[in-house]
Amino acid sequence: MKTIIRASEYSKIFWFERLNLPENQQYFYHLYGAYCYKNDLDIYRLKQALQATVNTNYNLRSNFDEQAGTLQQIIHDHVQAVLEEHTVEKQIESKAIVQKTITQPFDLAKDALFRFALINSKYNQTVTLLVVFHHIILDSTQYGKLMQCISNNYHHAPDLNITDKDEINHLEDYIAWEEEKIKNADVQYWVSKLKKYPLNNNLPYQTIEIKRTQLKQVSKLYELDNSLYSKLSSFSKKSGHSVFNIIKTIWAMLISLYCNQDKVVIAYPFNTRPKQFKDIKGSFVNTLFFPFERKGNFIDQLDMQKKEINLSYIKNKYISTVDLVAQLGRHNAAFNVAVSQTDPRFYGPTLNESCTYFKTTSIGAAELFLLYKENEECLRYSLQTLDKLFDDDFLDRVAQHFKNLLRKVLDNPKINISTVSCLSESEYKKIVNQWNETDQFYPKDQTIHQLFELQADKIPAAIAVEYENQRLTYRELNSKANQVAHHIHYYYQKIIQQPFLADTLIGISADRSLEMIIGILGILKAGGAYTPIDPGYPKNRVEYILENTQIKLVLTKKSLLKKFRNNIYLLALDSEECLSADDDNLAINTTADHLAYVIYTSGTTGDPKGVMIEHKSVISLVKENGFLNIQANDVLLQLASPIFDAAIFEIWGALLNGAKLILPKGKLDILNSIDQFKKFLTKNKISILWLTKTLFDNLYQLDNTLFNSIRYLLIGGESLAPSLIQKLCSQKLRPQYILNAYGPTEGTTFSTIYFCDNRLYGSVPIGKPFNARKAYILDKSLNPVAIGVIGEMYIGGAGLARGYLNQPELTAKCFIANPFATAADQAKGYTRLYKTGDLVRYLPDGNIEYMGRSDFQVKINGYRIELGEIETVLNRYPAVKQVVVLVKEHEGNKYLVAYYVAENEFNATDLKNYLSKNLPDYMLPHAYVYLKQFPLTINGKLDRAALPEPALVNADQYVAPRNELEEKMVSILEELLKVRPIGIKDDFFRIGGNSILALKFVAKLKSQINLSLKISELFSSRDIESITALVNNRKSYQPIVSMNKDRNQKNTLFMIHSGFSGCEVYNNLVTELDNDYHCYGIDNYNLYHDKKIDSLHKIAALYLGYIKLCQKNGNSYRLLGWSSGGTIALEIAAILEKEGVKDITVYLLDTILSDATIRRLSPKVDSSYLKELESKMKGFGYEDSYIKKVLSVCIPESLISHDVISKMLNDTNVILFKALKEDAKRDQWGLEKLTKYALSLKDNNVGNYCRKLTVINVNLSHKQMPLGQYLKFMKNTGEH
Repeated sequence: MKTIIRASEYSKIFWFERLNLPENQQYFYHLYGAYCYKNDLDIYRLKQALQATVNTNYNLRSNFDEQAGTLQQIIHDHVQAVLEEHTVEKQIESKAIVQKTITQPFDLAKDALFRFALINSKYNQTVTLLVVFHHIILDSTQYGKLMQCISNNYHHAPDLNITDKDEINHLEDYIAWEEEKIKNADVQYWVSKLKKYPLNNNLPYQTIEIKRTQLKQVSKLYELDNSLYSKLSSFSKKSGHSVFNIIKTIWAMLISLYCNQDKVVIAYPFNTRPKQFKDIKGSFVNTLFFPFERKGNFIDQLDMQKKEINLSYIKNKYISTVDLVAQLGRHNAAFNVAVSQTDPRFYGPTLNESCTYFKTTSIGAAELFLLYKENEECLRYSLQTLDKLFDDDFLDRVAQHFKNLLRKVLDNPKINISTVSCLSESEYKKIVNQWNETDQFYPKDQTIHQLFELQADKIPAAIAVEYENQRLTYRELNSKANQVAHHIHYYYQKIIQQPFLADTLIGISADRSLEMIIGILGILKAGGAYTPIDPGYPKNRVEYILENTQIKLVLTKKSLLKKFRNNIYLLALDSEECLSADDDNLAINTTADHLAYVIYTSGTTGDPKGVMIEHKSVISLVKENGFLNIQANDVLLQLASPIFDAAIFEIWGALLNGAKLILPKGKLDILNSIDQFKKFLTKNKISILWLTKTLFDNLYQLDNTLFNSIRYLLIGGESLAPSLIQKLCSQKLRPQYILNAYGPTEGTTFSTIYFCDNRLYGSVPIGKPFNARKAYILDKSLNPVAIGVIGEMYIGGAGLARGYLNQPELTAKCFIANPFATAADQAKGYTRLYKTGDLVRYLPDGNIEYMGRSDFQVKINGYRIELGEIETVLNRYPAVKQVVVLVKEHEGNKYLVAYYVAENEFNATDLKNYLSKNLPDYMLPHAYVYLKQFPLTINGKLDRAALPEPALVNADQYVAPRNELEEKMVSILEELLKVRPIGIKDDFFRIGGNSILALKFVAKLKSQINLSLKISELFSSRDIESITALVNNRKSYQPIVSMNKDRNQKNTLFMIHSGFSGCEVYNNLVTELDNDYHCYGIDNYNLYHDKKIDSLHKIAALYLGYIKLCQKNGNSYRLLGWSSGGTIALEIAAILEKEGVKDITVYLLDTILSDATIRRLSPKVDSSYLKELESKMKGFGYEDSYIKKVLSVCIPESLISHDVISKMLNDTNVILFKALKEDAKRDQWGLEKLTKYALSLKDNNVGNYCRKLTVINVNLSHKQMPLGQYLKFMKNTGEH
């Protein structure tokens, strides 16, 4: 016997969270205790105590299941308390049993939701009692009482006949009270409060690509030292703030630092059991939320919380969390960070004094969970997480930083929360100072042209630069550059009539050529600085640069003179005039602090910005830099566009180190053919090569041997693809050094360098700063972040640009004072930092990992999303070569689009399924666009603006309903979600569904089309197509199904399935009979079992056994069957008559009993028939799974339908509803003759087997019989 009541609102929280958990995480929300004793426990008394405890605690006898969208608590009168006993020889065996006992999931609808186990350990002569409960039946308050109950029953012989049935009424009183409280609570208070906060805390996971469905929970235990705990206790008493609120606030502060978010939300449990129901049994814990903003001082933050708790929190604590998260746009109530205090009553008493050890804890679902407990002496806390999200070192750092923060605020309660750091002094020194100790000797006081002149003097005959068949030695290049320098001075003195001063800008506009190199060097030798202007630039951009720089003179070529306006002085580098000047070195006063060049980069305002770089910055990049040993026999390829800062490294890396610079022809003609490029590299003995990431990806995937002869291969510009780098590093023949070179233009090309190896990367690090460069990772308040925490990269030291030309406001915004500059830094001029906008984090070894752009971080539906994170995961998909994810907007709604390059286009569903295993739903792109290659900018970088618009906003192409069931479900869903059209492949939760709407949808399915669907099934199926498949392929066989509620009607009606189907064919009929019969469906045994039954008598006997389990009155039976289901019903009646039952009524829906003619006209069921049937069913659009089931039962069901009733029915009242119309599709099945013969039978041969037969003719076809039109007669007979 059992009692069924509506489950409490707080049970729903655990129920819904359980639905969201993958299979291997179903043990989350378990409470457990382990008690270790010497071998002196009385096992018999313990078993009696456990059983008595179960008998008097109805929560232990409870299950939870849903009916038509309503969660119910089923309380059984009796549940057996099983004590599992184990004997082990080794500790490892004991640990394995403990792990299995604790983590084995409970089926909330079927299992006892507790588990008791006893481990007899031979190795240390102890016994350990394990108790495990699901949180849905027990909270920490009740845990202690339950353990006390077990202890009392153990020490005093219990009366096993005592139960607590009377207390169930008290539980129902509570649920009514709770319903009223929830109704009065203001959910909008929480909605308005939490909508201002991000729905996800961006925790710095150990790696981006994580199969979250495979994660298991892990935890580590920590303890506050005595002095710190003493301070905490003292502060709590003096300030009047509870330890919990202090801990909660410190935890929120730490999480905000770790997430680099000013606002975070922390979940915490709240006991809602009121005083008048203090003894009620069960779990009455609600989840409340602490929205924290990092501002003000610590004590003010506590005071504000206390005030708000008194005014609003307590008033609105009885909210429906399920409803709240639904209104916030989530279908998951588990915020990823939580804090909780272990209730002191959680421990409970031990059974005797020999207990040497006990442990109690709970398992939650948060990604990072602080659980603490305190006693008079100390405070211990554990950090619970999911393995692979964070490693042990990370948890250790979190634990230490928690202590650091706590100590700092207790020492100074008025400390500013926005500026406080969690770092210890030693950590601070390591991150800020030690990892930036990169100074080494390089000629920082010399200029570029001075160092070039040294090379010209040292190796005058060596080839400096080569373009096709033209070559210049160092002496020749120096001489020609001097001629240009002299000519520039002449122009300024005689023509422009202005003094030529250091920092004077001169434009240079030339295709890649010897003249380009001569011109650049000539400008520097003249004492000026050059500004490259691409000959292919549009007129407006050229005009902007000329206006912004106020350039008077542009060096170009004769073929390009017409591109410039009349008021600009032009000097053609390939003219006789330019080559007629003196060729000796000029004596000028330029220093290393003067400008070398100004390069224009794209600006966020739409106008380019001129980055001013000084000589010393270039020198620090290419001379004695510590990562690249350029020698005189090296050959560098000048592949980057001259307007791109990588050209700085290529040109001056070669010319200031005595190496050779090779200029490819035109606009990189050598890249037109991979074979041509390979020959070019080999022929010219290229030893140092820089490539953009996109260009490297394209080239390497065409030929992975392309770079075998390269000594240094530098790749950069964007985040590298780990799979390609690992593959290249693993090759036997490969570049000697493979470097990931990171840096913005403002840092003079490179700021950090990483030497790649063949380790399997989650992402390829960008390395460490080099040669007096400095890198700081800071939060929004410019505080250094901890190792593993994502912050923004700020660069400083050598290489830093002077600023943006003629843009003082932008310069002041992006170049800030260096708050970490030491006295030595100040002496060297390292007093500024550049804000890069790049999101990065420190790895434990000091290397830096690139995480994406701050301006690529978007917010969609309240979730903050890092686009780079999605790109990294999708890049790991097999055969995907390149990926970029963008945000698009359609009719005011933002959505994500993934563009990818691969050999062939993939099914979007496959990509989505892959991503869904590694990323949460809100990070899944809605559209996937296949491209054969990405468009590139002139600099070789991805041209995002040139990517095509996606053809569909929703990648799930609309698929219309295929049958009546799907049409009805879609109609219900469209009305519920107010979204049209909805296709059968559209994900319920991605088109607006949430947990509340899930409840409503399930309820409407039951009330409108009598389709029973569990909430858990909706969560797992998610779309109409999958629900249809689920309905058609129920995995577990339920022999007898209650199809409506028992309203204590006089009669129960058992409805036997028809051929090739289950009892669901009677759904419409049940709806019509709801007020007259309690209907049970007998489902098709053969559809669900490999071993078929082909005997009419055997299948009838089996079904009768099921019927007797539900039949209240064993002397009266009402049976119904359509088609062959009626044949089985008649045989059941025959068996009942043999047993002496006389009150039997059988309703036959056009059941036709076999005779010789029917057997002759019926098709022979053999292999050819089955093939023909399969072909026809596919042609009619039936699903493969359904066709497979039908084919599997054809032979046994045919034999059953032709079998003979075992006896004449003498007492059974048989009512035959005879179909008079032909089926519309009879011709398609080849059954014309059989149908006509059946219609000619006045009683369908039923009269041959029964004496009490009533025939009622119905103007329906055989297929239409379940629709009704004969119900009036059935209802009347049902009343007698």
